[in-house]
Amino acid sequence: MNEVLKDLATYTGIALGGYTALLAGAQLIEVASEKITSQEQLDRIVDEESDKIGLDKRLVVGKFYAAGDKNYHTIRGARCFIEDFNLEKRTIPIKVVEIKEGWGARRGAVRHELYHLKKHLPRKNKNFLKSFFIEEPTATLYALTGINL
Repeated sequence: MNEVLKDLATYTGIALGGYTALLAGAQLIEVASEKITSQEQLDRIVDEESDKIGLDKRLVVGKFYAAGDKNYHTIRGARCFIEDFNLEKRTIPIKVVEIKEGWGARRGAVRHELYHLKKHLPRKNKNFLKSFFIEEPTATLYALTGINL
């Protein structure tokens, strides 16, 4: 029985390691997409990609952090969230994509984050397993291929 459990742990570790490597490798392929170097370029890409995925581009905002900006070190690469904007006693949920200048500032990263905004946010609770096995691979697949699951 102990040998079966030992083998199960070994094979599970190999499978999880392989899955993690495959996911990380797929996300690194996003680096081959168009590089983003300015706020204007990010705005254009966010508009184009929002149309492609079916988001209302009037409700999606991109924020670009250049290397010299005060808030440059507040993010690690790219992230997205929904922020409530109050206008004339109405609350409008604005979708925000933030991207940091550098090797990860790419069109593929914007596509990845827009997919999260469309399919995965807002989250009711943060679930690591759901994020790792469902949300990240589907967003990565969309960023690489345009397949919208």
